[in-house]
Amino acid sequence: MSHAHMQATVGDITVSGAMARFMLAGRPGAVFLTIENKGEADRLIAASSPLTDRVELHTHLMEDGVMKMRQIEGIDVAASGTTELKSGGLHIMMFNVDPMPEKDSVVPLTLTFEKAGTLDIQAMVIDKAGMSH
Repeated sequence: MSHAHMQATVGDITVSGAMARFMLAGRPGAVFLTIENKGEADRLIAASSPLTDRVELHTHLMEDGVMKMRQIEGIDVAASGTTELKSGGLHIMMFNVDPMPEKDSVVPLTLTFEKAGTLDIQAMVIDKAGMSH
């Protein structure tokens, strides 16, 4: 199944297009996805996976001319809006995943939203070696 067709819904929140990228063994992986909200404003406040005990919400920001990743407490999802988690922006980081998932396999994740609650999704592992997350 193509990752573009994988989607899951809880309340007014629909998550689609979840992709995971694992570049090097022993290094964190990144998850990208699209959150569509058909209701009032909400917030992604946590992510977890049975593959690891350390999953964090992250953003990129410019600091002294250098792009750096930082863990954040939550990702806002506007009322009747769409929030994209993508390379170079907001994303989910998975640490200490061993063994590293194979290309075209799926990574299970549970997303927790402040209002909508929890949502189980599967992110398709893609191969984008050479690109930064």
